[in-house]
Amino acid sequence: MRDRAIVLGHRGSPKNARENTLDSFRTALDEGADGVELDVQVTRDGVPVVFHDDCFVTGEKLRELTYADMREVAHGLCGHVHTLDEVLRELSGKGFVNIEVKHAGYEEAILGAARKVMPKETFLFSSFLPDVVQTFRTLAPDVPAIWIVAEAMEFEQALDVVRKTDARGIAFWHELITEQLAGFFQIHNVPLFTWTVNDVEEFRRVVGLGVAGVITDDPARIVAAK
Repeated sequence: MRDRAIVLGHRGSPKNARENTLDSFRTALDEGADGVELDVQVTRDGVPVVFHDDCFVTGEKLRELTYADMREVAHGLCGHVHTLDEVLRELSGKGFVNIEVKHAGYEEAILGAARKVMPKETFLFSSFLPDVVQTFRTLAPDVPAIWIVAEAMEFEQALDVVRKTDARGIAFWHELITEQLAGFFQIHNVPLFTWTVNDVEEFRRVVGLGVAGVITDDPARIVAAK
């Protein structure tokens, strides 16, 4: 997407603000990140919200709560949980946004929220679920969707998933990225992304191997190392 690796704050800047909140996203941008990565869950009544886990620490599952009930639970535990619409309106035009989707079946609603407020070419979708990646590519051929690999696997097997889903890139845990892996995907013209890189030397290592983007918990530190 650029001639250098982009740096995205992992759920914002979680070392300095509560993750997946407007404060965290603003902090990441203030620290110099090119943008942010965020997580999307969906409530029982179909409202996309920005939250990482499937459930609250007290056990209530977000997908089993209406948005109103979810807000009530959240206020008693961790404060406000933002809707995806709230977050994207705040971030619109201010940085790049990687929207990680946790569950299948809500792609149209999530795409609609992004299209409504985000300038073209300032967002992409990502998921550990190949079917979700493929659905986004079908619904929105003009928007990149990246497949996140959950564990080590054969390079050819991973490439086969990329091709079948029409993924526009692939993301590996940083410790899995080797010179051989990076070279393989470069040969096949598949952009390579990685998470969660918080060490400066590790950042320089993966950038040296040609990754297109890095997700970090510590945007200020990593940006200073660029």
